[in-house]
Parts: sequence; structure tokens; C-alpha cells
Amino acid sequence: MSVRVSRAGTQKARDKRSPQLFDGDPQRRRLPDGFVVELAPNVTVGDDGGTLVCSFPEIIGLLADRGRALLHGRRMTVDGPETAQLVRDLMDAGLAHPVVAELPLADSDDITVVIPVKDRPRELTRLLDSLGGRLHTIVVDDGSDDPAATKDITQAHGCRVVLLPENIGPGGARNAGLREVTTGLVAFVDSDVVAEPDALLMLARHFADPAVGVALPRVIGLFEGDRTTWLGRYENSRSSLDLGELPSFVHAGSAAPWAPGTVTINRTAVIRDGFDESMQVGEDVDIVFRLGLDGWRTRFDPTVTVRHDHRATLGKWFRRKVFYASSAEPLNARFPYYVVPSLLTATDLGLIAAALAQRRWSVPVIGGLAALSAVRTVRRLRHAGAVRGAPVPEATAVAARSAWGHLQLLGLHVCSLLVRQWWPAAAVAAVFSRRVRRAVAVAAVVDAVVFRRRNRADLDLPRYFVGRRLDDVAFGFGWWLGAWRARSPASVLPDLRGVELPRSRTDLITFTRPAR
Repeated sequence: MSVRVSRAGTQKARDKRSPQLFDGDPQRRRLPDGFVVELAPNVTVGDDGGTLVCSFPEIIGLLADRGRALLHGRRMTVDGPETAQLVRDLMDAGLAHPVVAELPLADSDDITVVIPVKDRPRELTRLLDSLGGRLHTIVVDDGSDDPAATKDITQAHGCRVVLLPENIGPGGARNAGLREVTTGLVAFVDSDVVAEPDALLMLARHFADPAVGVALPRVIGLFEGDRTTWLGRYENSRSSLDLGELPSFVHAGSAAPWAPGTVTINRTAVIRDGFDESMQVGEDVDIVFRLGLDGWRTRFDPTVTVRHDHRATLGKWFRRKVFYASSAEPLNARFPYYVVPSLLTATDLGLIAAALAQRRWSVPVIGGLAALSAVRTVRRLRHAGAVRGAPVPEATAVAARSAWGHLQLLGLHVCSLLVRQWWPAAAVAAVFSRRVRRAVAVAAVVDAVVFRRRNRADLDLPRYFVGRRLDDVAFGFGWWLGAWRARSPASVLPDLRGVELPRSRTDLITFTRPAR
């Protein structure tokens, strides 16, 4: 099966950049009464609940008095059409996320687990043991050398088996299992995962939101401490499959800009078209983006975790990093804006140029641009306050904190670009420029120090530094390899259009962004 995105769909992905970009069916937007959300961990509340400031994505929400009255502590509960729309706006803007433990229980009889596998009898046995026979399960053998072993293991655990005569890849194997599913929800689980049924049932609660088409958990390492190598401990702290600690609506510019297919739960009817079997990598990201074009939300919930058997030997680990990153260009060709190394503005470019110039005037220019952004943010807040019908008393303080926070975010982002996505270009430039060499060296050290602390890595700094730099070399190489194969630079270039401002469909809240 080869699923293609239409020209109209690709143009929609090119033109629409808001997290609320695809509204879909109005009935799908209506949240049920009793639906509970909580403000994101990185949202600061000011003005007695009237001002909500999110550090990433950088959005400011100004609640009207009636909206402020609906916020109890950091939570809000849907109790009618008006609050349903307000909660929807907060979620789409990234300011609030569902409290999964407060959502209705999922029915285990309505979930089927599909497991694609090829030549992994030990891993398959481990996964089926962890599921404990509590959920309907279909195992799809994707052309294993010993399909009889897969069949014996599957039948011993009381599960159904589908034997494919030849290997067709993960997308095709999932599609083969999907065709056998009759339940309302289907969970795709890779064979090198340990997933508890309670985790899948908890994740399935997100489908109380009628707009959710896909939900996925946080993927962490299976082995820890002395049970793995130093490279395995590095991967446990910063796996390519780990989207971090912040809950998110999956969208470009959000805390979770893409969705790995290691473990996902999906509405069966929504994904009946299946995965694109022509894609050997990136097929899981492709289907999520396609569903987004049709108005379906994908929720990432880090409070629900599964464990993945990370590769911990250098050769396999390095090749897998290259393999993952090589999907950037084919995905960019289908979904422009969604797969780019950076989303920048003209002000960001000025800040980056001043920092990389490393001149005496660099610091004053950076300070001036940051101050100008803060002044423009104050004006935006005053205008938004006028729209709300009440001034923003902390406008100056909010703008100053926002400008300083953005400088820090941008600095770390540039460090990452120099040593990760853009390292091939940076390496060539460093041959001819002492300033570029200095910038790359500083970026490599700052990046490792900051993220080792942020990721709470169980690894000393020297080995973390080596692991992170090898990770970046592999990822950057794969990214540029995909661009070279496609003979297109699109996926390695930044997008300079920025992110659209979320729209409010109710007068209970007004959104604005810090000026950049």
C-alpha cells in the first residue's frame, strides 16, 4: 500500500502553521462535560489567574474575568459548551493538557494490540509476558527466517498470528494486522518494548476527547545501571524515541514536534487507510501528519511510560541514528514546515548573526534587539489587554522575563544546530574561520553541560560529552544524507515564517505571542 498526500494537502501543510490549523468537524471539537485539564508545567500564572505565560511554545493567554473564575488552582473542568470551547483553545495553544487520571476508564475489550516482528523470539516473548494476555493481541510475523518460532510463541500466549511470506517493512506489517482488527481502538507496539496493560489502558483514556486520533506514551530505557553499557546509559537519558517530560499536542513548534511509532494507540476507523508501505523509515511520523491534515489531534502523554530495549553497541546504535534522521527530507517533501531544523524570525537571525560575529559590538546589539523585543511585547500585551477589556498589570515584567527566556532558548538552540543538524556545514566553515571554530567548541561544551543536567543522565560528563557528540554526528549525517539523496536542500534550511498565533473561538481568552 502506498499512501500519498495530495497536492492540496501538501499546500495546506505549507500554508497553515497554527497549532489549531485543522479544525475538522465541529462535533469533534466539543469536549464532554467533566473533562479535566491542568495548566502545563511550564506555564506561569500571574495577575491572579488572568495571565498565563508559557515558556515553550512561547504563548501568552489573557483570561477574561469569566474565564479566570473557571480556573481553580491550575485546573479547569468542562461544564458546558462555553467552558468546552475555552478548554479546547487552551489545549490547542499548548497552555493546558488533559489530566489523564481524571478521564473515563477505557474498556480493555475495545483495544487490540498489533505487534509487528521479525526474528526477535526473545523480545517477543518478553513483550507478550508483559501484556499478560489481558488485551486482544495480533502478532504479525514480517517474513522471519523462522516463522514457526513466532507462531509457537504467539499461540503459547493465546494470541492470534498473521504470517507474511516475505518482509515488507514495519508499515506493511502494521497494515496487515490492522486489517484483522475489529475493535474501536488499535495499539501498535514494537516487539522490542515492554508495555504493561495498565499503561495502555491509561493512555486510551485520552480518547474521551473526540478530536484525538492518536495517543502515545513516553518511551524510556529498559535497562539501567550495571545492566547496560555507558552508551546504553547515555541512550536512556536522551533516546531518539523519548520526547521528554512535557505533555504536548504533537505539532511543529511544540514540545513534541513529531511522534515515534514505537507505541501508539489509535482510533481504528481513523487510520483505516493505514501506513505508507513505500516508506521504510518515517512512516509513523507520516501517518500522524496526515491525520493532522484531516483535523485529528495526536496527544503525547509523558505520565504514561513504556520501556524500550535501546541499542547499546556503538555500530548498531550509530546506524540507527543515521537511519532515523534520513527520513527528514522525504517527510519535508510531503509536509513543508513540519520537518525543518529551525523555526526562526528576522530578529532571531539578527541575534544569531551578532553572537557568531564575536565582535565588541555583539553584546550591545544583542541587548538592543532583546530590549526592542520586550518593548514590542509590552505593546502587544497592552493591545491584547484592551481586547480583553482589562489591562495587563504585569506587562513590563512579563515582557522582560519573556525576552530573557527567549535569549536562553535561542542560545541553546543555536548550540544544537551547530553541533547537530548543521554540523557538516559548520565543519567546513570551521576550516576557514577561527570564529566558527570557537563558536563550535563553545556550543559543544555548553550543549553537553546543560543537557546532561536537564536529562539527569546517569553518566559522568566526559562520557556524556562523547555520547552526545557521536549522537549529533550520526543524526546530522543522516539528515544531510536524506537531503543529498533527494537532491534538495529544503530539509536543512530554516523556516523563517515563524509560528502562527493560536486563535480563540471564545471571548473568555485572548492569545498573543512575545514579539520576536
